[in-house]
Amino acid sequence: MTQEQDGAIGDALTLLEAVVRARLAAGDAGTSYVASLAAKGRGKIAQKLGEEATETVIAALTEDDAALTVVMAARGYPAAPEKGSVIRGVDEAAALEDVEIFHAGTAANDGALVADGGRVLNVTATGRTVAEAQAKAYEAVGLIDWPQGFCRRDIGWRAVAREEAAQSG
Repeated sequence: MTQEQDGAIGDALTLLEAVVRARLAAGDAGTSYVASLAAKGRGKIAQKLGEEATETVIAALTEDDAALTVVMAARGYPAAPEKGSVIRGVDEAAALEDVEIFHAGTAANDGALVADGGRVLNVTATGRTVAEAQAKAYEAVGLIDWPQGFCRRDIGWRAVAREEAAQSG
């Protein structure tokens, strides 16, 4: 791969990540997993473009990894989310391997992270399987100290069931 191709790939991925992060900032939780996979796939894309055709780039992002996002919402969401509650433990959760926390509805108040919307945090994890990504995401959720926040505890159950069925039969 030429230096020019490498630079173009880097520029395209930086733009993709910026677009995804902007969508997240606008509250689009459905894009969290794309940002995580794109970040992990950066090196894979560079390698594959040197060896294979361009259409394999998208497959390179997801061929070895699964991603799952758990949305943490403020009490009262969706009708009347409570704003201003302090959220602790986000840095500890984000420090876990293969975990990224996207802020969709947070603000800073006197140096503290606080809820400032309905869908507040997108806790995204990647793994070799959906079950692994799910376990990592919920481990991270467990480190976040936010009594006024909540999340669903069944995210990804259908995909995990499909994986288990495929492995057993």
